[in-house]
Amino acid sequence: MTARLATARRPFDPHSDVLDDPASGLLVLPGDASHDFGYAEWDEDWPAMWRVVLTALAEGARPVWISDPDDDDGRQLVLPLTVELVPRPDNDYNDEAIALAGPPSMGGSVLDRHLGYMNETHLHYQGDAIRDLAEHTGRPVGAHAWVELWDFEAVSDARYDAGQSGDRARWAPSSHWIADDVEEGVEAELSEEPDLEADLDEDSRFTAAELRRFGYRIGGLRYTLAFAPGTSRAVDAYVTAHPQRQGPGLDARRDWHQRFVDAAARALARRSATGAWGRLTERQAAADVRQAAALGNLQAWEQWRRQDSAYGRLHARTVVTFGRRDVLVLDDAGVQVGKLDGDVLTLVDERCRAAAVTAIAEHAGPGTVRDLDLSGLGEYPDAVLIRSGPGWVVVGVAEGREARGSEPLGWVEPEGGLAHVLAPAHQRPVGVLLARHGVNVSRVALSGPTSAPDWVWLDPDARRVPVTSARARLALRAEHAALVPPEVATALPLRFTSEVRSQDLPGLADSGLLRDWYQPAPRSRLLSAQCRLCGSEALAPADAATYCGACINLASRGLLVDTGCDGPWTQATVWALRTLAEKEFSGPPSLAQLARVPGPGVPADLAVLCRMLVPRMARLPVRYQRKPLSFTEWLAAAGLLDEGLSTPRGTRSVASDGHACRSLLERHVDDFMAHHGIEHEVEPSWPAHPRWNTTGMRADWRLGDGTMVEAFGLEGHGAYDAKVERKRALAHELGVRLVEVRTEDLGRLRETFADWL
Repeated sequence: MTARLATARRPFDPHSDVLDDPASGLLVLPGDASHDFGYAEWDEDWPAMWRVVLTALAEGARPVWISDPDDDDGRQLVLPLTVELVPRPDNDYNDEAIALAGPPSMGGSVLDRHLGYMNETHLHYQGDAIRDLAEHTGRPVGAHAWVELWDFEAVSDARYDAGQSGDRARWAPSSHWIADDVEEGVEAELSEEPDLEADLDEDSRFTAAELRRFGYRIGGLRYTLAFAPGTSRAVDAYVTAHPQRQGPGLDARRDWHQRFVDAAARALARRSATGAWGRLTERQAAADVRQAAALGNLQAWEQWRRQDSAYGRLHARTVVTFGRRDVLVLDDAGVQVGKLDGDVLTLVDERCRAAAVTAIAEHAGPGTVRDLDLSGLGEYPDAVLIRSGPGWVVVGVAEGREARGSEPLGWVEPEGGLAHVLAPAHQRPVGVLLARHGVNVSRVALSGPTSAPDWVWLDPDARRVPVTSARARLALRAEHAALVPPEVATALPLRFTSEVRSQDLPGLADSGLLRDWYQPAPRSRLLSAQCRLCGSEALAPADAATYCGACINLASRGLLVDTGCDGPWTQATVWALRTLAEKEFSGPPSLAQLARVPGPGVPADLAVLCRMLVPRMARLPVRYQRKPLSFTEWLAAAGLLDEGLSTPRGTRSVASDGHACRSLLERHVDDFMAHHGIEHEVEPSWPAHPRWNTTGMRADWRLGDGTMVEAFGLEGHGAYDAKVERKRALAHELGVRLVEVRTEDLGRLRETFADWL
């Protein structure tokens, strides 16, 4: 007979009252199968979870399908059971905590059957009713639950016999092995044993042998309760109908209290004999470390609040990014101090709140920021509030760390109005900080790291890597020590060594970085050789200087990173730009030119090293001194644009040969022609033409052979584009050669002007 599962059904018979279940020994609260919850669990709780599953099987439970709109086929296979909800006044984090435990029928104490704890949000809404019922009756309180199941291959409807009747009917997977001691009397169909070891998830808490006994992969446990008003009504009705008992109920409570008295007596005796209360668990040790650090923070924050902020006068500005309007608070150096997120003003320095509110009012008008009463809210931490996912995260300000890379002090849930902290000492200051932001919470609860949602941890990679001015520490061949002045070398993450390092060779199929570096594509075959800078193995054309992929990467994208905090590395960048202007380009270089291998006649090793020292990216700590500099601003900082004048159409400057240039694009092209001895005249007139040139148009340059050169840097504007088309038509009509140069061509100037080199 072919086994088949019956139609989808509820995992339990619905009820709206408290159910006295003699099989489990629990007073079972009403549940809603569409309203289920997870809970906070730890690895050490999983042996009890396995016992819960085995106990349910021994008591005759069998898997059923339930409706699950999140699943691909709209249903989920589960093993129904009941769990006990245990008030735990002994909990270190929250004396109102409620634990989940296996049913009393498992045997052992609630500690032996412990599965985990209710999450704070559900505890906030349901906890009072659960505690009231347990206190009034003195009996264990429970809830409907189920364990999610998955087949090791594909759950099939053909696994169960639809003809079996009764809620306690035995069930038998038809194609898996089951040990005799799990389901006595159940015959398993002997088919080919599945490869459970290969099918297990890496993070499975159960071994293949354990799951083979059961026949299915075991997922998480979910419990269900009615919505909070329904739970409260059911408890009130039960309490009214069942007056407080004076017999076993009170005896049970007295027994419970006596257990703690006995445990305390044993702990005192152990303390007297050994000097310790007992074995320190790993979890408690971690909590002690967090609390010690938090107490240190309180002292540091008190000193910090007494100091003045380092920011100058604040002003507000509205910026539009991809259609989104943001109101920012900046200081005189352009450093972002705050941002208006809805009606919440977030700041990197809470000491600036009054000045920031004033700046926004002057910019956007009064009432833009909520008028908050800050009296009694002076014990704020040196911390930042960050919106993450559906909620808020509070992170402490750490020297040399990005905001999203700092350790979280706590978080605010999007529902329930609850805030959480990871150390008791942080409860008061985090609550104060939230109040100063106008983020209202009902209370600040103490929680453990394992109960924090994923969105609380922001950017784990940024937490591991502090903000520094260098992407890596570079080892160069010893003979290159003379390339860098001593005062520059000491400011850089450089060391010079005679040791030859080795690295894996990049494959030619994915060597895009090499192709960009050696534009145009090398005509000769790439050969293996040692990198001229660091000595690593490298691939390069036979007719070009050889550099490894790591050095090419650093030269193309920068070894140094702009941290917004000046230091010795800043002078290294200035030296590098000035050296490139003098030795290679006869003027300020362009970014595109720095992504190319140095041309012939240039001290290549020096030029590549200088390319590395020009920042291409920024990485900012929570607080920084100045806004990151653009490449043009770096050129100005190096004194290469001292005479430059910024205009809406570009930066006016004077090229190395004295020619006036209206943009940096023109400057780079003019410097290139001057450096390579290409004869050129600036702004010659185009010949008059009755159709194409009636207004006396000028070209940017005319070469010695009559070729016209145009630097087209403003394409995309209607009038400008029309003039470009007239110049093209005029050149075609007159038979004049026209060379067009755009910003993206700056890295290919040697190819563009190859006929004149």
